[in-house]
Amino acid sequence: MPIKPIRTEKVKLDGNTELPVPFFSLNDVPECFCARYARLSSEFLFGKRFPASDSWEIRLKPGVISRRTNNQNFKFFSNNGKVSPGSIIGIYNPRSSYNNKNRPYTHISLYLGKQRGKDVFLEQFVDETRMMTIRDYELEMLQIKEILSLR
Repeated sequence: MPIKPIRTEKVKLDGNTELPVPFFSLNDVPECFCARYARLSSEFLFGKRFPASDSWEIRLKPGVISRRTNNQNFKFFSNNGKVSPGSIIGIYNPRSSYNNKNRPYTHISLYLGKQRGKDVFLEQFVDETRMMTIRDYELEMLQIKEILSLR
């Protein structure tokens, strides 16, 4: 039985796009389950079904294509149509207790598209559902490392 959000909030994006941002119960998406949140939200909003996995292992699953990047290059990719809404984004958090040498990142978010010309992302960070921009990530010292899409 698919997990359904307990509520949604409308978010307006460029091009008159409006999305119902999902909020899931903490029973369905517990604290620090950013991968589950991004995966469920990608399916709910865009119909994209990423495999269930930890943040740092989704890239290794069959059917997932990964492209290395960084905060600056992400802007180039999005401005040139090389990343699409519903893609999952790998993010390095230097303060994460899950970091180790075999994990290029330990957090993921969902790319929504552009809002007022800025790339926006949706994520669960600990127990908070929030929208972020690249500038927000930079202020929190978070670094985009990879774009994940489906074949």
